[in-house]
Amino acid sequence: WGDLSGLLAETATHRLDPNRPLPDTGSLRQDLTSWAQELITHLAQPCSKSLLKAAAALANDGTDTDCLRNRRKEALALVEQAHARGEQAPEAQQVIDHLIAPIVFRLVFGAEPVKPELAERLVGELFRIVASER
Repeated sequence: WGDLSGLLAETATHRLDPNRPLPDTGSLRQDLTSWAQELITHLAQPCSKSLLKAAAALANDGTDTDCLRNRRKEALALVEQAHARGEQAPEAQQVIDHLIAPIVFRLVFGAEPVKPELAERLVGELFRIVASER
């Protein structure tokens, strides 16, 4: 590992990345909602939340964390899945910026519990943003 940051990064990646298939409901809106709800449920567990906070505190070397790279890869897979079905979709980075980032920010810095219901609201906001850009 080399140092504490390396050890924590590997531990966090292993613990914070649930081993599960991505949703494929036939609708990007529902896929994103299900995905985000699962992430909230998983990351809001006390151990996961503590690891997320520690990983965020040590993530200052100018490179993306494995956790972010993995979320970006999942977002891209969901967007490509939607395109394959003929759906219009936001860019994967928009999914990160408007869905995943607010969830992680609340988990790391917020005092209030983050509940799965937040996912539906954020997905709705994402789709409104994308619609206004078109």
